[in-house]
Amino acid sequence: MRRMQMPLRIFRFFVAATLIAVYAGVPSETVNIFGVWYTVSRVALSHCYSYIETPSLSYLRSAAWWAGNISCVTGIIAAAKKL
Repeated sequence: MRRMQMPLRIFRFFVAATLIAVYAGVPSETVNIFGVWYTVSRVALSHCYSYIETPSLSYLRSAAWWAGNISCVTGIIAAAKKL
């Protein structure tokens, strides 16, 4: 059950970052890039959880998780630069 709650918590961060960027006037092309980046990293994370069974490759799961978070932080930084 805990695994199912993690994407929901992170999705709130993504929505907040997207709304902040749009409100701040970040160009829509830039916001779309952050959205695609986030979506691709979440799909990669899902595949890592589903298919990686060896501990030596488990770092890919962490990399995919952080990539999604970094996309949100980058969107907030872009919004801060616009304000």
